[in-house]
Amino acid sequence: MSRAAAPGVLALVVTSILWGTTGTAASFAQGVSPLAIGAASLGIGGLLQGMIALPQLRRQRSELRRRGGLLAAGALAVFVYPLAF
Repeated sequence: MSRAAAPGVLALVVTSILWGTTGTAASFAQGVSPLAIGAASLGIGGLLQGMIALPQLRRQRSELRRRGGLLAAGALAVFVYPLAF
């Protein structure tokens, strides 16, 4: 693995671990709806991932604009999944 790829790989590993524990956290959170846990996961995780990806997003701005429809479909899928989980 290249040195430049290490932060991205680390971010994916940490995200995968945290994402995999959402169901466990929901089972221990008495009185909190799964919808609230999914929304919190989406909000907190999304902000952290956005902050990590911000430099690359800025560099790829024109490509993202060019594929706006695909980007919107992906964003909608990522938004709905944790709420439906």
